[in-house]
Amino acid sequence: DRALGRDIVDVQGADTRALERMFLRICLQPGGMWNESEVSRDLGISRPTVARYLRILEEAFLVFRLANLASPVKGQPKVFLVAPALRQALLGLDAEAVRMPDQWGRLAENAVAATLLGTRPDAQQVGFWRKGDDECDVGALQLPGQTEYLEVKRSGPRAVRCITAAAQALATPGWGMVLTVAHEVAALPARAPLRGAVRMSAAAWLYHQRAASGGTLRFRPG
Repeated sequence: DRALGRDIVDVQGADTRALERMFLRICLQPGGMWNESEVSRDLGISRPTVARYLRILEEAFLVFRLANLASPVKGQPKVFLVAPALRQALLGLDAEAVRMPDQWGRLAENAVAATLLGTRPDAQQVGFWRKGDDECDVGALQLPGQTEYLEVKRSGPRAVRCITAAAQALATPGWGMVLTVAHEVAALPARAPLRGAVRMSAAAWLYHQRAASGGTLRFRPG
């Protein structure tokens, strides 16, 4: 209420109700494909206003977007929350609720995307890759051979196939990682241009990133 209803509106002169509805829409489906025409129709505001309000939310460090690396200019981006815990608070989700498959997937992917963006300041680009039915949830394009491809899945053998498809399409060698709920580490079969692939717990990966960052993750907008 303070951020959207007072601080932002006082400075930006936005329609409070429309801005709140847009933010809640993102909270309901963080990481969803962002279709300006669809949002404009659903909220009853113009497309330029949708674009402006999204920029306002980004500048307030409430949301961020990732581009589709398969089509960075024309492709639809994904929009995430800078602080995924806001979603749980606003929707009243307890620890048991966020363990449900649909809720866990949204929370984990959002947390991984925010963490990767916040801990890879030297990456050429952080985004996702999607073409047809194949999608790699998050990727950080770095020096040749060091690019990271991450899939957030409770399970699923097609995760490595999607990671490999992204690496091949981008012609960028790197490492693949499948992050799941299971607390185990296992090597996965990988082929070029992947240099290797590993499956591990999403929680363990997040804790490792926190430790590698000195115990504090600081969000760095792209």
